[in-house]
Order: sequence, then structure tokens, then C-alpha cells
Amino acid sequence: MKAVHMTSVHGWRDTRIFLRMCRSLAGGGHEVHLVAPAKVPQGELVVDGVRVHLVSQPSGRVRRMTTTSLRVYRKAASLGGDIYHFHDPELILAGLLLRLQGKTVIYDVHEDLPKDIWHKRWLHLSERAKRALAWVCDHAERLAAQRFSAIVTADESIASRFTGLVERVKVIGNYPLSQSFSDGSSDHSPDCAGRYASGPAVCFGGISGNRVTDKIVQAMERLLPGSGRELILGGACQSEELLAEIQQMAGFARVKYVGIIPFEEMVHIMKGASMALVLYGPGPAHVAVKSNRLFESMAAGLPVIASHVPQWRTFINRIGCGVTVDPLDPEAIAAAMEWLLTHPAEAQAMGARGRTAVAQHYSWENESGKLLELYADLEIVPR
Repeated sequence: MKAVHMTSVHGWRDTRIFLRMCRSLAGGGHEVHLVAPAKVPQGELVVDGVRVHLVSQPSGRVRRMTTTSLRVYRKAASLGGDIYHFHDPELILAGLLLRLQGKTVIYDVHEDLPKDIWHKRWLHLSERAKRALAWVCDHAERLAAQRFSAIVTADESIASRFTGLVERVKVIGNYPLSQSFSDGSSDHSPDCAGRYASGPAVCFGGISGNRVTDKIVQAMERLLPGSGRELILGGACQSEELLAEIQQMAGFARVKYVGIIPFEEMVHIMKGASMALVLYGPGPAHVAVKSNRLFESMAAGLPVIASHVPQWRTFINRIGCGVTVDPLDPEAIAAAMEWLLTHPAEAQAMGARGRTAVAQHYSWENESGKLLELYADLEIVPR
């Protein structure tokens, strides 16, 4: 089939959309197209069997939600796909228009939209107004979902919002391709063991308030002198103002901010790191264990320091792949980092258990089959 993936928010190299879904579908014999925004469009590309179509992305959030979405829809519609698979709430209207044209349409729900509204700092609304907006978005999204051919979600909690409304609701976990993190070496080799005592910590996911970046940088200031007391921070920054604020903190002297880097470079850095910080501030959107960075860190054999939310604590303790702390307490974060650095054997064992868990239960190798099954089902009985 000719499958067209659409996004107005994510870059074309997005881990879930391109690296996992599009490449898996192309490998499964489908003709795959991806329409995505770019600040400097480079025309059309063919990468790993996927035909990438870039549309111009204007600056500003409102224009992204309107102008960019329209450009993505127009380009996608012109491709004449058999299946359209879109990844952003801004494209719901585009999905409905494609359904009116008789197309098979999949809505891939990455986040719980109503809960996510509470953490949109750019929404300068009162608590009452946010509650009302969340209610409207919830009902509008669920109403639109009933018109689509299938709903794909990253976890069971999001899927529960659509169960009973849509015939096909498929949970496809946002898990890493474990072979991307494997270089044939053993986590138990003597050469590997040294990284857990002297390698830098890593925190990939960006600089933002809900990722408590300020607390992490404050924790760096509290670490003892010595090797391994450094942090490599990666990902997009929420705002230039927040970045400037973080850079003024004393702990930033121990931080290397690499910004947005290619996936392969991130993997290389993680393979030489001692631990990974996967911390989120309190809030309903951060209760479920669904962080892409958590599973990537586990796949890289890194012990993780995660937020002590009950579901996260239960998950981490069950596998034995790290420790949990209060994400708002820099002292607790620093203490956890010191413990891992001064107990490299235990840190190494945690990393090994995390890698094993990914290989057995939380890998894209297991999830990709679900995606191919869904496409086969839609091909046999199109809706």
C-alpha cells in the first residue's frame, strides 16, 4: 500500500515517526511517504526507503498550528495515498477532510491532550479556563476519533480514552530499536565497568519546566569534586529566556549543552555515560510510564534516576534498573548521582537489568509487528 505519514510538529527524523514507524513499513514492503515541516525545506529526500517531503515551517506557534498544518495537508493529499497516518492534534481537521475523500486514516495519539493542556506554559489561562479548555478538547478529540479508521496510542492509559468509540484501537509502545544500542560488547566486561564510575551523566529530552531542568542543574552544583561529576544535556530548549536563566546557575559549569543532535550521536554519547536522568515534575501527564528517553536509557545499559511517582517507582523497582527521587529536590538528585558513581558495580548491574528488560519486553522489534498487522487489517477491510 501507499502510506503517507503526516506531522506538522515533529521534524522528519523524529524517532517514533521516521526511525521506527516509517522505516518498518518500508521494510515491510509498503510505499512510504512522510510529510513534515522544516525551517529550510530541502525538497524531497529518499532515506532508508522512505520518501520525505518537506514543507516550509514559519516561525510562531499559531502559524505552525494553522499555516503549517494546511501545507502538510495539501502536500499529503496531492500524493494520493491509500492510508494516511497523522501524528498531531493540529491535523485532526486534515484527517477528517481525507476521510470525506474516502481515504483510510489513522490517528496516532502521542500524548493525552486534555492532561497535556495543564502543562502548556504558553497558555496564559486561569485554572478554571484550562479546565474548560481540557473538557472541550477531550470531547472534540473523542468525537473526531469516531470518524477515523483506527487509533494508535503509545500506552494503555491513552487507549482507554478511545476504547468503545473506535473499532480499531492499537497500542504500539514507544520503545527503542534495541539493536541500535548494541555494539556486541558486554555490560559485564572490565572495559565497560569504568564508565559507571567516571562517565558523565546524560539527560536527553530538552530544557523545560516540566523536565525540571533547573533542579537538575542545581543538583550538579552540589556534587563532590571528581571525575564523572558532569552532565551532558541534550534536546530542544523551551525558550531562550529559560536557557539564559539555566546558564546563570553555578551548576551549569558542569553541564555541556549539545542541543538537538542526530540520533546516532545521542546513542554514541549514551554508550560512554554513567547514568541517565529521566525526571519530570508533578502533574497528571507524567504519571504513566511511557517516556521514550527512559527506555532508550535502559537499552543503552544505563542505570536511571527517575521521578518517584508511584507507577514509575513500581516499574523501576520491579526491574531493578535504577532509583527514584523527588524531582523537585536538588539535594535528593545529587545524592542519587553520588551513590551511583560511588557504587559502580551496582550501577553496572542496574544497567544490565534494564538492557535485558528492553530486549525481552520493551523493544521496537516487538512492537513493529503490531504496526504491520494493523496495516494488513486495514488493507483487507478498509474503512
